[in-house]
Amino acid sequence: MSNFTKLMQQAAAGVGGGDFYPYTIDYSCRFNNADNAYLAKTFSTTPTSRTTCTDSVWVKLTGKGNGYNVNFLLGTGGNWEALSFVEPTNTNGWRADQIRSTGMTSTQPTLRTTSVYRDYGGWFHFMRVWDSTNATAADRHRLYINGVRLTDFDEQVNASLNQQLVEWLSTSGATNIGISGGSTVQSFDGYMAEVVVLDGTAASPTDLGELKNGVWVPKNPSGLSFGNNGFYLDFSNSAALGTDVSGNGNNFTSSGLTSSDQMIDTPTNNFATLNSLASSVRTTLSDGNLVSFGNNSIEDSVDYSTIAVTSGKWYWEEKINAISSAASYPCVGVARIIQQPSNGKYTGDSSGGGVGYFRTGAVHKEGSSVATYATFTTNDVIGVALDVDNLEIKFYKNGTLQGTVTGLTSSIYYMSNTNYYNSQTTSNFGQSSFAYTPPTGFEALSTANLPEPTIGPNSTTKTDEVFDVVLYTGNGTAIGSGGKTISDYNFQPDMVWIKDRSSSTQGPMFTVTRGPTKYVNVDGGNYEVTDTESLTSFTSTGFTLGSSSNVNANGNSYFSCAWKGGTEVSNTDGSITSNVSANTDTGISIIEWTGTGTAGTIGHGLGVVPDFIDYKRLPSADSGHLTWLSSDPTSMLYLSYTDGTASARYTNYMNAQPTTSTIPVTTLYEINASGIAYQAMCFAEKENFSKITKYTSNASTDGPFIYCGFLPKWVLIKSANLNSTNWLLLDVERDTYNVADHTWLISQLGQAESTANDFIDILSNGIKVRSTNTQVNSSGGYYLIAFAENPFKYANAR
Repeated sequence: MSNFTKLMQQAAAGVGGGDFYPYTIDYSCRFNNADNAYLAKTFSTTPTSRTTCTDSVWVKLTGKGNGYNVNFLLGTGGNWEALSFVEPTNTNGWRADQIRSTGMTSTQPTLRTTSVYRDYGGWFHFMRVWDSTNATAADRHRLYINGVRLTDFDEQVNASLNQQLVEWLSTSGATNIGISGGSTVQSFDGYMAEVVVLDGTAASPTDLGELKNGVWVPKNPSGLSFGNNGFYLDFSNSAALGTDVSGNGNNFTSSGLTSSDQMIDTPTNNFATLNSLASSVRTTLSDGNLVSFGNNSIEDSVDYSTIAVTSGKWYWEEKINAISSAASYPCVGVARIIQQPSNGKYTGDSSGGGVGYFRTGAVHKEGSSVATYATFTTNDVIGVALDVDNLEIKFYKNGTLQGTVTGLTSSIYYMSNTNYYNSQTTSNFGQSSFAYTPPTGFEALSTANLPEPTIGPNSTTKTDEVFDVVLYTGNGTAIGSGGKTISDYNFQPDMVWIKDRSSSTQGPMFTVTRGPTKYVNVDGGNYEVTDTESLTSFTSTGFTLGSSSNVNANGNSYFSCAWKGGTEVSNTDGSITSNVSANTDTGISIIEWTGTGTAGTIGHGLGVVPDFIDYKRLPSADSGHLTWLSSDPTSMLYLSYTDGTASARYTNYMNAQPTTSTIPVTTLYEINASGIAYQAMCFAEKENFSKITKYTSNASTDGPFIYCGFLPKWVLIKSANLNSTNWLLLDVERDTYNVADHTWLISQLGQAESTANDFIDILSNGIKVRSTNTQVNSSGGYYLIAFAENPFKYANAR
């Protein structure tokens, strides 16, 4: 490791949130399945126990496995029964990317998860406990992911009482890490950190990690009891990556690994890699998703980093590995938009934005040629220094500055490259030593170097202190008999949306500006309703409910989500006076006014231009929620109907555009009829907390990847073009694992919850569409609104 890289690592530990982790992990080991990389040991001593043990490992996946049952942790002897990984390919009727853990006798105690694991941007903590002396059969074989015990399995065969792991950590054959035994070699592909095995101990997840402000973080395992054949691999010795630091001296021998496979990409400082969820199918990624090979002469293979930035100064390098012919062209630079793969796409083109430096020396900015630098070829290293604050980018060839491109668009930026016609490049975002010293003030692209979010687990305001989703079961009790109190929120809500999960009742929304007992249905065109047995009060940790079946039918399951606004004030920024409850940190504003019948403006109090506005006429039926989104600024559509913007009538609803202080109103009865009460809810996108955007479909189960910069808690999707589609709501409380499919369609009549489709994966840095269903990925554009559970800077993989 270079001195510069060491300094960057040390600096990151003290700034940008490095103080969040009570214990930091310094190193990981990269396994490349093409190298058949693994660690192996044959033990010389008898295990402390064959009936009790714990295995723990932090893993960063790549999605590039080459076998159906790859052991990321342990395989023993010639068998694959120990603690195995996943099904990277769909065989034997199993779903892809499940976890499968098996015992080691002929009865094969087995756990195979219903959940799938294909988050390739962050780190998971996997832990298995084998405890066959447990009196409860279901507790003899336990799996935990990020501290949470898994209980939902496609396959579950419980161990017999006192059942032994026959070859576990034994002297009869090699114990392997990263490879499966048997006649076919199946190798793990990805990163591992903190491999810990406790021989003779059935540990608790809190022995190896802890939940800190909603994030599962590692604990120092050094003080645990490892038993005879337990071990602890921290990968701190690059010359011998299998070195055991437990004190037992149970060192493993490596195969297919070199010192260059020691990385500082860890669960406490996650580095960018190339995003396999956003790459073309014609791209082959390898070596921890850092090597990109474009193996096609028709379609360009554009890659994007798993981390995107909107500010700061960033440096990375691209080494040119192969240029097969004059037709090849590696291109290095940045992009503003993740494009759907197609012929002619490249880094720096007009549709993806950004800047690209080609092998030929040509430099393109937003699709136009802006400079010519030196050509580059095999073994050259192209350094890229992106200064988002000053909107410029510098390119270096083998440490020599080639030029500076200025006047970049103020935007989000992904580190990007393009490979074509059998060219290959290696990206280094700082997880390995840089070949050349970066310019002063520029940082490696890792989560520790990202700026501290305004809202997040290491900030004064936590995400669940301004927005949250809570599930509850109704008791049907009237207010006079005590009602029902929901007290699971960490704030006093100012806006609450409730939906009965099991019935077609409509979903009422309550706001502090209207007061308790008054609501409008989100999924209907009805007027405002007053119901004294609905939500009867807002409390410091939630709200109280009466016996209304919309919110509290006995035994029914309910979904509720709530936002924190601000102090309600009178606002005269617009031509029409309004009452406003605004929270400038979260970008949420609740507005009320009395219509004038004259076109004008309404103050919203956010200080920035809203990205989503929901207008609602309160006292009249057949006036649904009319919405505006910044991604289609000349059109509007109804939240409570299936209409899309393809309807011509919606293009006439906006007489002006929102500003940093006001939203427009016309004379339409849905928005501003004389003497009528109206309400509007405004949302402005806030980095690390909310995403309000539009994505392009590809009509494939390998659907678009949408970068959010956070792990979403709540996702709303709507086709912009199809009049037959509904708004679709998903969240991580109903879908505690991927694929997310618990949803309902927000329509005029309301609907019960459905689980008919595997719609999306909700990931540590965004969303991956997994369906061709018209609700999410048929044709044209789709609106997406998401709110965060945790910013990507701290989020666990999911």
